[in-house]
Amino acid sequence: MDPTKVPALYLETLLAGLTRPGVQETWALLMHRLCGWRGFRREVVLIEEATTLDVPCLIIWGEHDMAPVEEGRDAAARIPTATTCT
Repeated sequence: MDPTKVPALYLETLLAGLTRPGVQETWALLMHRLCGWRGFRREVVLIEEATTLDVPCLIIWGEHDMAPVEEGRDAAARIPTATTCT
């Protein structure tokens, strides 16, 4: 990411949200519950439920996401209405 291309309003809004009381603790707890050393815990991944979606889905995966891009491609391949953006 090129920091010079990120709008100042976005950064100001992000910072304002992160400095609200309890937000950092909430994110820390959420990450602890959802993730392990190797990425998301399998029991919280809802791909089987997602395969029944009948609405358009866009799977977006970035190079710095916590799981490999192959996970996103696999998810998109299993969802009949999905397209990908990686």
